[in-house]
Amino acid sequence: MMKKRIFLLTATLMACTLGAIAQDVTILHMKDGTQRRHTNGVKGTTQIQFFEFAPEEQAKTIGHVTTSFYNDYSYQWPVTAVWHADKQYTAAVVWSDDIPENFGARRGLCFGTKPGLTIDNCDTLAYYFEAFYLEELGIKGMIIGTMNLNTLTPFYYEPLQEELQPQRFTNDNRIPVNLQPGQTYYYRTFAQGYSLQNNEIKPVVFYGEEMSFRVPNVIMDSDYNTYPQFSEEAMAQFATHFPSNVTAPTRAQLEPLWDIWRQTAQGAAYDLTPYISTKTFDDGIGYRLDKIPDEFYDWLIHREVYIDIWNGIIGTVRAPNPELVTNVDASWGVPNNMWVCIAPESQSVNPEVIFRSDEVIPGVNYKLQLTFAPETREGDNYNNKPGCVKIVYYPNKYGSTGTNTLINSSDVSGTEVTTLLTDAFNVSTIGLDLSIQSRVSNKMATTYNRTLRIAQIRLIPE
Repeated sequence: MMKKRIFLLTATLMACTLGAIAQDVTILHMKDGTQRRHTNGVKGTTQIQFFEFAPEEQAKTIGHVTTSFYNDYSYQWPVTAVWHADKQYTAAVVWSDDIPENFGARRGLCFGTKPGLTIDNCDTLAYYFEAFYLEELGIKGMIIGTMNLNTLTPFYYEPLQEELQPQRFTNDNRIPVNLQPGQTYYYRTFAQGYSLQNNEIKPVVFYGEEMSFRVPNVIMDSDYNTYPQFSEEAMAQFATHFPSNVTAPTRAQLEPLWDIWRQTAQGAAYDLTPYISTKTFDDGIGYRLDKIPDEFYDWLIHREVYIDIWNGIIGTVRAPNPELVTNVDASWGVPNNMWVCIAPESQSVNPEVIFRSDEVIPGVNYKLQLTFAPETREGDNYNNKPGCVKIVYYPNKYGSTGTNTLINSSDVSGTEVTTLLTDAFNVSTIGLDLSIQSRVSNKMATTYNRTLRIAQIRLIPE
């Protein structure tokens, strides 16, 4: 009886062993060294190396990408690449596997704002669409975010030791989510296919390690700054001061003037505390100004504007070598004892000089006062013949249409200071390009000088 029992047990064990050998087994070799076995049927053994996103392997599989900000704050992202512009972020995730073709796998990313991702439990199930560029490299890739692909710069991919072109991922391989500051997002790679299990074709899903990244909540991506900056609400309220037929200045255009006002006695003494709000961010405390004082607007519209006769030059025509003449004897009566010389490249052409001011306020009526210097230098190379000038301003930028002539033709002395005052005019956008041209004809050339001698440019509000 004992011998019979032993024989039956041995036969049973042999049958189990033979049955196991006859079955198809899929063995998953994970990055952490473990193996996972899936019994599929009677086809042999399939070996799959699936590259999982294990935390200790991040440097090899996806890397840590760091973004840096203007205040020396930096932030690390557990993704392959990240781009940041205009308060927007876009990330890239790249992965690889060697799942055989007969598995019929569809790859992709499970994506969402909560952990525990599966293909049945995620906000977005994004399937990877074959992109020839990526297939040639043996990798898969997905873009996460809404920034235009054409604006994304190439990024270095460590495992292949080469730069990848995000534009060639194609828009098909994108999760178009608007990544929000302070929000944590989760992603997980998957490979979804079919295998024969107990003589039935059944779906099988292999998952990578679930990963997450948090979008940094930084000052520069908000309506705050490291100093009290105008808020959008403050700018909107301030814009109501301007006439409806002009364009109110932007924050960037106003800030230099604001800094000047804050250095005046009035601006320095003004208490902004009631208008300032604060908020805590990853990189410190942010501040914003919720209201721009009316006193600042009053100062703007009553302020005289001086255009720097040297640093205000943005271009010359037929005058290659502008020269600043300084240390002029006070007896000449030249403002600030200096003037800028715009000499023609030859005695047969009229020179032109273009000045720029970003401080001319739209909607304000100004009179332009121009002061021309006499010839204060001595020597055979100089002459004190009179000049003749034309003054034109451009409401937008030099060279644009819609020029306006302030003075068509006016003589200026070569022996004494000459001051010209124009009629009132205004601009519809902040700033002014001003052209001063010599207006000497060939007939006048024997008695006139084509050189421009500009001592002061002043805009006086009415």
